[in-house]
Amino acid sequence: MKQPFKYAVLQYRPSYLLDERVNVGLLFHFVEEKTVEFVFPEHLSRINHLFPGEEPHLLRQYLRSFKNETLGLNKNPLYLNQIDLTASLLTPDANAFCFSDWKTGLYADRQATLAHYQKLFFKYYGETSFIKIRHNGGMAELPNTHKLLTMINAVLIFWLLLLQTKI
Repeated sequence: MKQPFKYAVLQYRPSYLLDERVNVGLLFHFVEEKTVEFVFPEHLSRINHLFPGEEPHLLRQYLRSFKNETLGLNKNPLYLNQIDLTASLLTPDANAFCFSDWKTGLYADRQATLAHYQKLFFKYYGETSFIKIRHNGGMAELPNTHKLLTMINAVLIFWLLLLQTKI
């Protein structure tokens, strides 16, 4: 039997003036189970691309802090229905973070629901993205990461230097 849940999206806003936001976390409230769970992307490389100069390790510390707060809230489940969950996680002057309005849904499997929403919201946060290239008359997908491109450049430079010494 499906049970109700609700979730709010945590958004990061590095500049209050510019008001540009990016989703960085999800707060779930599993109403019947009387538990909350906070999830966030494992990799924050997308933040570097969107907001150059931001410190992802500092953002990661904040996200871990939200996770720890929710673990603490789960120790007193009766308290969960009596407080404003999103307000309890944010400090009153926290203008870099804000939660969306609550959205609702039904779930049968809690872990499958968490995995689904993590994939839906955070699929572009991974270290690896893919580019399509033509190969042997078809299309192939190759990983497109900064590390991989750096390695390819190093190999190409090595081969060019090797070829120059043989000529």
